[in-house]
Amino acid sequence: AAPRGFGRDRQEWTFPVPEDRTRVIIGRDGANVRGMEARFGVKIDVPKMPDPANPGFCNVSVFADSEADYKAARDEIERTVASEAPLAHGGQQPQQQQQAWG
Repeated sequence: AAPRGFGRDRQEWTFPVPEDRTRVIIGRDGANVRGMEARFGVKIDVPKMPDPANPGFCNVSVFADSEADYKAARDEIERTVASEAPLAHGGQQPQQQQQAWG
């Protein structure tokens, strides 16, 4: 049997995300995107270039066997995009900055 998320009924859903947040979706060495793909059984494609018809945004594609899997992955992507710091499960905890002594 095909792995979850890679069956013959797989569909593609696309939605825009701000171009400056794509690195957070991908994560260090791809850790965030690979983690989401494994958790939700989907394939996520984050383009390197913005959408010419929608400057400042990239169209992220999610390939999934069901709309439920797509929605779960999209919800996590949207939470990631909205976050101020990289996700902890992406492999790195946000580092605290040391206070400068004046």
